[in-house]
This record gives sequence, C-alpha cells and structure tokens, in this order.
Amino acid sequence: MVVQTVLLELKKNCMVLTDNLVGISEHINEMMRLLKVGSNDTRIVGIYGMGGIGKTTIAKCIYKKLVCCFECCSFLENIQKATPHKGLVSLQKRLAHGTLKSCPDIIDVNSGIDIIKQRFLNKKVLIVLDDLNEKSQFDYLVRNCEFYGRGSRIIVTTRDKHCLNVIQVDATYEPPFMNSVQSLQLFSMHAFRKKFPPKDFDDISKKVASFAAGLPLTLEVIGSFLSDKTKVVWEYTLKKLKKLPANKVQEREIVREEDRQNPGGRSRLWDRKEALDVLKECRGTKKVEVLSLKLLYNDMSLTCREFRKLFNLRYLQVDSGNFVGDFKHHFSQLRWLCWKKCPHDFEAIHFHMKNLVVLDLSYSSITENWEGWSQIEMSNKLKVLNLTNCNLRRTPDFSANASLEILILDHCGKLVEIDPSIGNLKNLRVLNISWSKIRNLPDEIWMLEKLEVIDASGCSCLEGNIPIGIGRFSSLRHSSLIHTKIQSLPTSICELSCLQTLDLDFCIKLEVVPDLPSSLEILKVKHFGSRNLRVTPSVANLVNLQELGFSGLRGYVELSRDIEKFTKLQVLMLDHSNIRTLPKGIDALSRLKILTVRSCDDLQCILGLPSSLVELSLEYCVSMERLPDLSNLKKL
Repeated sequence: MVVQTVLLELKKNCMVLTDNLVGISEHINEMMRLLKVGSNDTRIVGIYGMGGIGKTTIAKCIYKKLVCCFECCSFLENIQKATPHKGLVSLQKRLAHGTLKSCPDIIDVNSGIDIIKQRFLNKKVLIVLDDLNEKSQFDYLVRNCEFYGRGSRIIVTTRDKHCLNVIQVDATYEPPFMNSVQSLQLFSMHAFRKKFPPKDFDDISKKVASFAAGLPLTLEVIGSFLSDKTKVVWEYTLKKLKKLPANKVQEREIVREEDRQNPGGRSRLWDRKEALDVLKECRGTKKVEVLSLKLLYNDMSLTCREFRKLFNLRYLQVDSGNFVGDFKHHFSQLRWLCWKKCPHDFEAIHFHMKNLVVLDLSYSSITENWEGWSQIEMSNKLKVLNLTNCNLRRTPDFSANASLEILILDHCGKLVEIDPSIGNLKNLRVLNISWSKIRNLPDEIWMLEKLEVIDASGCSCLEGNIPIGIGRFSSLRHSSLIHTKIQSLPTSICELSCLQTLDLDFCIKLEVVPDLPSSLEILKVKHFGSRNLRVTPSVANLVNLQELGFSGLRGYVELSRDIEKFTKLQVLMLDHSNIRTLPKGIDALSRLKILTVRSCDDLQCILGLPSSLVELSLEYCVSMERLPDLSNLKKL
C-alpha cells in the first residue's frame, strides 16, 4: 500500500506531458509517415499499446502539429467508458462543438450521428479518438470515412489492437518501450530537472528507473515523487518496488478509470483541484484511500466535517493549511501523513492517528513547544518521522515512539540539543542530524544497537571525541561526519563489522584515526588546510574498499605495498598530497575507473595504469617527469 501511494503522490495528470517524453520525435516521424498527410485520400491510423506507453502523448503532439492544416479539428479524450446510454451523447456534442464551433441539439446517439454526418460532409477534418475500446464508440462518433472531405485524418488510440482490426484502420503503430538510456533521461528530467542524474544518485537512479519497464508515464510518476527527497526515501522506495510485480507498477494511470465522472468515487486523488473540490463539497466516499491537497496558503482550514466520509483514508498530503475541530472519529486508517509547512498553532483536538506509520512535517514553523506533539504520542506505530528544516531548538520527547525506525532532523538550523529520550528508540535504524547546530551527542544515543545510518554532515558545532560506545553499533553501515569538529575516533570503531561507508571530509580538528574495520567499502578523508591529522589512516586490511579518498593531507600518505590486493577498488583520489610515486601493482586493479592525483607537487612518475580507467586527472603535478604508456587505456 505504501509504495502505491508513494508513486501517486505528485501526479497532477495521468498523461505524460508532451514536452517531457524523451525520443518523441521518433514517434512523430513514424506517425507522419503512416498518416501520409500530403495525400488526398482519407486515412484512419491507430496507435495501440499498454497503459502508460505514451499513446495519448504521441496523439497530442501530432494533433498540435497538424491542427492548422484542417478545416475542422477535435480531440476527444478518455472515451473508454462511454456507452450509448451514458457519455456518448456528450462526446457527440463535444465533437460537433470542437469542429463546427456550434452545439446542436442532440437528443440521443442516433440523432447525433445523423447531425455529425450532415455537418461534416465534404469537410477536411482531423479527429482524435483517445482511449477507445469498443467499435460502437467509433461508429457513433465517426462511423466511416464517407462523411468527410478528401485529405481527412482520424487517429485512434487504444490498448486493444483487436479493436483497430474491427474498425479496419489503414495503418497501426505500437510505440516501442523506451530503452535504458531514454528511460534514465526521462526519469532524471522529473527527479532532478536535468537530463542525467548527479553522480551520487546515478546508480540508484538506474535501479529505480529500471522498474518502470520503459513506460514514460511510470517514469514520470516515480521521478516526480522522488524529486527533492532524501536518499533514505529513495532507498526505501527502491526496496518496496522490488517487491511489486512489474505489471503493477504502472497501474496509478488506471485509477482515473475507477470513476471518471465522480472523483470522490476513486481510490486516489492527487490532482489538487479535484481533491480540493471533493473535500470542500463533502463528496468524498469510503473508496478514497489517497488524498493529495497541496494547499497554496497556510491560513486555509480543514475541518472534521470535510473528512467525515473518508473512512478508509490511508495517505494524506496537506502542504500548508491547518486542521480545525474534533477529529476523534477520523483518520483511524491513516498510515502516511505528509503535512509540510504546517503552522505553529495547533487547533485540532483528538487528532489521534493510531495506525500512522510515516509522518512528514518538514519545512514547518513548529518548535519543541508545538502542541501537536502530545497528539503524535498516540501514534505508537510510527516508523518514520521527517522534521527537515523545522524551527526546533531541542527535539521533542520520543518516549512514546518506541517503534520509530527513521528520524530525520536535516537542516534544522536552530537545533542544538537531542532529548535523552532518544535512547528509548531501540528500533531506530536511520538518524539524520545533518546541518544542524548539535554540539554533542547524548550518552543515550550509544544505546541504539540497531542503528544502521548516522549522518552528522555539516554539524559544525559538533566537537570533542567520539566515545568508545560507538562500538555497540553492531549494525552501523554508513557514517558521515563531514565538516564536524571531532578530534578523534575510538579504537572500538574497528569492532563495527558492518560498516561500509565512513566519510571524514573536512574534519579540520581530527587528530587520530585508528585502525578501521575490514568491511569498509568507502573511506573519505579530505583535509585541505588542516595541520592536525599528520598520519594517514592505515588501509592495509581494507580489502573491500571500492572508493578511497585521501585529499589535502599534509602528512605522509602511505598506500599499501600490496595494493594489488584491493581488487574491488573503483575510485582512488589522492589530490593535494605529498605522494611521490604511485605504488607498484596499481596497474593490476582491474576495476579501477577513476584516478585523480591533482596538485601533488612531489609526484614524479607513474609506473603503470590499469586498462579499466575511465577518468585520469593529473592537473598541477609540477614535478611530473614521465607518464607510462597510455595506449592500453581504451576506456579513458
């Protein structure tokens, strides 16, 4: 349920926007060839394929391109559910109005087709019938080509190829699935607003995009949701996608088919206008499980009356706005509440969400004195709490939230203290306090034996020595202490047998780094301008390293003499160091892709390089005398 709501959160419309479909020109060119626009015969061309493949997008592009070339034009969307008894008369009126700019009095479908026949006779028309699934729909709207003038074109989109055979179209086109490169580009455009993902999101972007199975709609939905989200959310989404059958990932497009006429009868409402209309007019039903409002201003009130029929609401997104009234009999099924930019004043009572799993209060003006905390204590099933960019000076009391697994305090610029009750969070796996003003970590934090990720990046006030208690973090996998003022790490860090990433970049007061666990895959120690750390941490036993960065170290940089044993190493960065030569055997590192030794004034020679290298940077190595033969670097 969580992943289904996640993938629908930000979708404003079920169709892919025409400007965002990567490779659209290829589809347009093929359709133009099939339509034979320059010829005087009348042609019907069908586009077929599964939902989300881009049929409607292609038809819209063609329509926009050709609309000026015809006397009368009409684009009829979403006609799949239209029947002779419901909907077809309305479509006939739309067709007549769209082509003839008048709305005749159509009583029933039979009179409607007669009127269309009379008025369209001998006119050169362009008509798009989008999402057709029955021949009767075609017959009551278009009937046959004898109605129209020479050069007319009719485009039909459908999921059912058999439907096109029954209609006897002149040509058909099935849009191919997007390849991996196109998929990544479209996904990146929605997730990052650029053609390719940033380097640190490249691998996970490829994995997430692969679940879209080449479907543009799905790529847009997932990309839109993950835009501006933390990497924790990305990893959580990827984990859930792996459990979801491929044919189920793109079904968010099918939601509108549940009840096209009455949005309140659908299971998910993510279009802002539709959702707000349903709520304000109290037209919601027990079918609604997902509601995304995204209010435009913070002084808008949402009352208990508006939610009284939404018994099965599981996911609710309310950007801005406030809840007012008694919610005692509401939200009993709510699992996920995204209430960004919520105000400091809390006006609801009995706001008890006993089944809540995810609570996102990011970018809110709430403080540690916010009255809503007492209500949240009732949510004893809460697993994720996101307080990014809130006005907290101290975290609230976590005693009642023993089920919490992910706590995000990222960019809480006023946060200076963590409440000791954090020690009660025995299930906590992720703690993010990055870019806060935390001065020290409470002793209770070292009791969190299930902690897997601790991110203290940018905590410039965090200083002193990391206590020996860190050795209790037997599950710790990732730790980032970038831009902190810690002075040393304890020897107990070697006991962290699951630790994969340790980032100590710009820890300017760091003096001692002891032996590290052999499980490490990424180690970064960048110290430009620092005179404290004079000895490079030993890497002799770190045979699982994939990325190693020793940059800006003024002390002696020593790499293992047996460097060829680092068979998994992919990235090696030794910028601004006093290294004189790269160790013999580096050419045996068959997985090494990136090697940078920039501004190494003492570097005189490199004896050999592996053929796997993709990037080599030797800028400002003023003492460099000679290079090895580079002819074997075919991938460079």
